[in-house]
Amino acid sequence: MGSKAVDEIVAAVKTPASGMPDFRLTEDQIVELVNALFAGSRKNIRSEAERPLAVHFEAANKELKDVFSLKCGSCHRMLTNLQGLLGTGEIGPNLSGLLSEFYPATFGNNKRWTQDELRRWLKNPRQVRPLTVMRPVILDEKQMSELERIVSVEDL
Repeated sequence: MGSKAVDEIVAAVKTPASGMPDFRLTEDQIVELVNALFAGSRKNIRSEAERPLAVHFEAANKELKDVFSLKCGSCHRMLTNLQGLLGTGEIGPNLSGLLSEFYPATFGNNKRWTQDELRRWLKNPRQVRPLTVMRPVILDEKQMSELERIVSVEDL
């Protein structure tokens, strides 16, 4: 891999594409990440048939009225495989990968997010984190199931 590829990766990490979280990595962390990417790419050379999944950053359908966009999207954003970028908010954290092992452990006392934790949080955020400014989000069971499907790891 050439210097141009390294420069492109560094630029992508420092200035993420729309909808991608900004991890605010230090220079040392970026160097470690780039080195790990290149070390892994040498070990896992893929054939054309095994190409990685391409994720589209724009919303798949601007008229889409999914539960995430309606109930969470004014404050949050989330990048999904099936529906592209959902939400337009920048007040709350980017929720891409919320239920994955890669999302920071930010629930309660530094626990990982699960579907149960998400339900508990939405029902009463101040019960989990007393000083939060987020208000409760009232969802019926159908809406909650749709939201869980949208934020699930399988959708990434």
